[in-house]
Amino acid sequence: MHRKIEPNTALIDYTIYRGDTFYGNSVRVVGEDGTPVLGNNGKVHFGIFRGENPILIKSYTAADRDENGYIQFGLLPDETAELTPREYSYEVEFEISDTEVFTAIAGTLTVIADK
Repeated sequence: MHRKIEPNTALIDYTIYRGDTFYGNSVRVVGEDGTPVLGNNGKVHFGIFRGENPILIKSYTAADRDENGYIQFGLLPDETAELTPREYSYEVEFEISDTEVFTAIAGTLTVIADK
């Protein structure tokens, strides 16, 4: 992931409980006209960072989109259980090709102790 926040990046902060399922905002990977934004080989990456160090990176492809052209990024309970309660940064990045990459969403992911 390239860790560059661009002017058109949506900034969204989340707070989650450790050990819970987490779903972030869906990202649309198919244009209004039905044209794939990612192309056939593109990817969406969801990365969680502590400083510059990646803690977890999940990748999705066009095959992961729903019938409306959206990819839902998130974490399963066993993945959030591995996160120490604290504040992390995260990014959702579109990798259109090897040379075309942009950050669509970024923000803070605060993990708090179990309920």
